[in-house]
Amino acid sequence: MKPAALAVLGALALPISLAQTARPDCYTSIGDMEIVGTSVYQSTGICMDMCSQVNGYYYATQGKACWCGKQPPPFETKTDNQACTIQCPGYPFDKCGGDGVYSVGKMPGDHPSITSGESTSTMAAASTAVGTSQSTATAGKLAMTSEPADTTSSRSASVVPWTSSTPLASAVHANSTSGASRRFKLLYLQDN
Repeated sequence: MKPAALAVLGALALPISLAQTARPDCYTSIGDMEIVGTSVYQSTGICMDMCSQVNGYYYATQGKACWCGKQPPPFETKTDNQACTIQCPGYPFDKCGGDGVYSVGKMPGDHPSITSGESTSTMAAASTAVGTSQSTATAGKLAMTSEPADTTSSRSASVVPWTSSTPLASAVHANSTSGASRRFKLLYLQDN
């Protein structure tokens, strides 16, 4: 691969890696999260590893302890991030909560949104069935119509191969099963 193409790919990857390493926020509650372990080497990364093993969507640390859960704590329990003053034992640049507060973050990746009272089976069904919806606003009223998902069709990503006579190649990411409607397009420009 040519140096210019590597530089472009590196520049494109930087925002993605920064988004995945966002700092946790400080909360006075962990909501419905459950403790998954403790470690004398606790850090944000160690807790995230623990949560990935139990398929958690959110993680929380306080001192040596780690909690995981499918939903974040209530928003009203969010507090000033400066309240999280405990340095993580395994990585002092991370904060692992504080006196009566927890460092809470979201695991990388797309996770279905769930509200109080929804079960895991409802959450799984919502993440695999994708329907279409249309909304119309008229005279201050909102009308919404929905169509069920087509469960018999599937889409796959396609890649245009790079050849010396092709100045541009693109790869388009198709809809994912997580329900996210993101599309990625990578462009490789040919050096002259």
